[in-house]
Amino acid sequence: MTTKPLNLLIVSSWYPSPEQPTYGSFVEEQAKLLVNAGHKVTVIHPYLMGSFFQSLGKSTTTVITKDSEILTVRIGVSPVLPGFRTLAYYRCFKGVLRACHEADIRLNSFDVIHTHAPFMGGIVGIKLAHRFQIPLVHTEHTSGLIFNLSQYTKKDLAKVKRLYQDAKKVLFVSHFAADRILKTLNLVGKINADVVFNMVHESFFNETVRQGNEAREFTMIGNFIPRKNHALLFDVWPTFLEEFSNAKLTLIGEGDGKAFWQKFVTNAGISGVQFLPNQNRENMVLIMAESDVVLSTSQIETFGLTIAEAQALGIPVLVTASGGVEEIVTSDSGVITEGTRAAFLSGLKKIALNYDTFDKQGIRIHAKQQFSSSTLLMRLEALYQEVLGRN
Repeated sequence: MTTKPLNLLIVSSWYPSPEQPTYGSFVEEQAKLLVNAGHKVTVIHPYLMGSFFQSLGKSTTTVITKDSEILTVRIGVSPVLPGFRTLAYYRCFKGVLRACHEADIRLNSFDVIHTHAPFMGGIVGIKLAHRFQIPLVHTEHTSGLIFNLSQYTKKDLAKVKRLYQDAKKVLFVSHFAADRILKTLNLVGKINADVVFNMVHESFFNETVRQGNEAREFTMIGNFIPRKNHALLFDVWPTFLEEFSNAKLTLIGEGDGKAFWQKFVTNAGISGVQFLPNQNRENMVLIMAESDVVLSTSQIETFGLTIAEAQALGIPVLVTASGGVEEIVTSDSGVITEGTRAAFLSGLKKIALNYDTFDKQGIRIHAKQQFSSSTLLMRLEALYQEVLGRN
């Protein structure tokens, strides 16, 4: 819908590198999406090189690359003093200015700055927006603002609050995430906020939809941490097998709790359960495509990307009511239950008994309308035009 290509600056707290190829890959995918649509995109990735003691003796690191028509500037700085994060943020900002000068990037030439997560991208991005009078859109991905608020100082939270107030638009991945974070910062109704769902990679939409009228292959994806609530799944699964003995369960993830549940399955003599490590996207698509049902027993989810990916594959899902995931699952695409043993067992039985009633192609079509790259591109272009006052 844009009338002309835009010159966009993405300032992201996470971005892939040769050392960490999947770190912030969703930001890289968004950047490529915009470039393919005809926009010019420059990416700045500012970061701290560990804590003060971890980065002792290290100097500022600047790496400038160009790939897929995207000029990327990575700036790593060490904290000035232990505990003085504000000084570290300032040092990072100055490092960005120097790096952009070296790369001959004219910071006053950008139409819009789009930041991802506050530390360090959002903080650096809003300083650039102020200095060069450029409208800023911020996307909040930081689940720690919901799950682990204690890791942030009062000054950190004040900076996040100021970022939200000064941004022309703040985007959240779900209404649940927006409500939780804005209540924490006492900003409900006080900023220009919107919700834009995460994008599902096209490879999930391109895979053939699995055929079959019986639910046998169940898959759950997520690291073995308390929030993912594997305890609920394993409390229910043996009882479910008494009635559906052909059911098989695949668990994908890592974490401190993995060995415990592997031992539990062995000691309990539960058959048909396999544990797999985390997978790259190519393998994940293939594994999920062989699933009949994808599960989530999470206590809290800001969005639920694996559930969106399952729907892109046309797979019905069973999820616990856990926040953001409730916004992306309908009665046509799966079952939502309370996070109790009785409710989840009932949900498992319901989806198994009614499996042949789900329209898998319909599930995929609905997912494409919500999570595809074309949907995200349309939303982003409309938002950029909005903050530029062009619509």
